[in-house]
Amino acid sequence: MKLRHLLLLKMILFGLFNLNAQCPPPINDHYTAATSLVLNIQKEGTTCCATGFGDDPETDLPNIACGADFDHNSVWYKYVTGQEDWISVNFYIISNNEYDENTSLEIYSGTSGEPTSNLINQYAYICGENYRTINIGCYNTGDTIWFKVSNKIGICNEFVLKVSPAFKGNCVADDECVDVSSVIVMSSTDTNCGDSPSTIISGCLGFACPETIISTCGADVLPSVWYQVEVDSNATQLQTYFNTTGDWLPILSIYSGTCDNLTLVEGGIPSFPMSCSGTDIISNNSAYSIGIPKGVNRLYIAVSGQGFIDEPTFDLSLKQSSWCVSCIGDNSHPNVTDFTISERSSNRSLED
Repeated sequence: MKLRHLLLLKMILFGLFNLNAQCPPPINDHYTAATSLVLNIQKEGTTCCATGFGDDPETDLPNIACGADFDHNSVWYKYVTGQEDWISVNFYIISNNEYDENTSLEIYSGTSGEPTSNLINQYAYICGENYRTINIGCYNTGDTIWFKVSNKIGICNEFVLKVSPAFKGNCVADDECVDVSSVIVMSSTDTNCGDSPSTIISGCLGFACPETIISTCGADVLPSVWYQVEVDSNATQLQTYFNTTGDWLPILSIYSGTCDNLTLVEGGIPSFPMSCSGTDIISNNSAYSIGIPKGVNRLYIAVSGQGFIDEPTFDLSLKQSSWCVSCIGDNSHPNVTDFTISERSSNRSLED
């Protein structure tokens, strides 16, 4: 009987030893041993047998966006940026679990030696979604970007992670005022009160970075692009109309001067001036007007986007106008006329 128990114990111990021998932790089980990613080369990895935050809370980092549900079996990768200004990150599951909602990816900023507790941008994560591309930019050459792949408890996956230069297509943006190449020369105003034609330009915020020279209305933290507008000497007002099919909030601010010495031109009315569009926006179709300062023939428009830029393209319609004075007298006295006030919009007397 004792011999049988001894043999059984040996079999159990041998089985446990065998299990551990067959499933050692991945080499990138901790960020100090993160696997380096190379541009255009896909990496196959696994979270199986990894420890991660849930199993080793003293030496790993918790998730930021995906929460504690995904804080298990974490493995780490890092990428050192090169001359490319934007990268695309592709991540997908290839085996072990058919339910992709059990796996997460979070992407962090950091130093060359360790990640910070900040996402590289506010949308740099996947929580239970598969085959989603994340575009990352607005970094410096030589920066280290950190990637953490985790699972829900009791789950592990094999996956593919790839970093490649982002394909911008037609979505090229002038995201610094000094680099502005989109110069819009407006049609001449009609001083006889005729209707001036509108100028419509198409733009894109998909690969835009925040501006470093202004902070008006969040342009220093929001993706922003610039336009230079040439108005004529008779123009006294610039009207803008913005349209996008995306769910993000467009914000426009307008400046006179030069890119190294910008002066904000406020919109709204004298009793309620506005630094930018945003307070009078109805959905994503926004009208915003400013009075053009006397002697100003050149304006700069910063277009920023607040929220997740799901559909980055937009149309911006511009129209300039001049003050129109129309005489209402008769032919004998063209500058004089008699009229009677019959109604007022306020409760004031008609006599005062």
